[in-house]
Amino acid sequence: MWSVVTAFLVGLLVVLWLASRQSQYRPMFTVRRMPRFQFGRLWWLLAGCVVAGGGLAAYGLTGLVNWPNADMARAEATVAAQGPSRLLIPALQLDERIVGVPVTNKGWDISRLGMHVGWLETTGVKPGDPLAMALIGHVTVSAVQVGPFAELHTLQPLDTIVYRSGGADYVFSVGSIEQVKPEDAHRLYVPKGDHLLLITCTDWNYVTETYDGRLIVDAVLTKQTPSPAAQ
Repeated sequence: MWSVVTAFLVGLLVVLWLASRQSQYRPMFTVRRMPRFQFGRLWWLLAGCVVAGGGLAAYGLTGLVNWPNADMARAEATVAAQGPSRLLIPALQLDERIVGVPVTNKGWDISRLGMHVGWLETTGVKPGDPLAMALIGHVTVSAVQVGPFAELHTLQPLDTIVYRSGGADYVFSVGSIEQVKPEDAHRLYVPKGDHLLLITCTDWNYVTETYDGRLIVDAVLTKQTPSPAAQ
């Protein structure tokens, strides 16, 4: 009896903590995958307590419970299907692994992006697709650590960007750099498979302590060669 009550209380604390984290989350772009039925906050909280409490109770009995993040797993599976992928920008001395960034009903979930470069789900999967690929990276990861795209704004026209995947190097040349608004998510859907978009935040607002703008670098494919590891 006490184990069930304890599990319920622990579940309540976990759900409250998750709710507070969600309230602080700010998506890079405001976009929705599809409308979903929304419960009232009270029903969501009660249901969450039951699920979390039941899950913790089951974990205490079996020690085998594992709740996967379906959205993240789906995005990572899409990236993995292309083979190990990296983004290289010689002018910025950047060489980072590319991870999947899933789109949810609240926008793209960048909570696990960290120091990596992320592929935005629902944009082009690889060069030559109907849509351009869109990759994002942080300007800052913390108050003392800059992100991989901290100097993205310094790129110049014709600078080289390399997308390395599946044993091939897709070499792009920077075409344009422009600033858009967070609500301009449609700007990330470019119907040109020979283009690559790099996105990050810009225009820091010291009053709201958020970034007011988004920076988009649009690069065009110039050639494809075998990657050094494949030679």
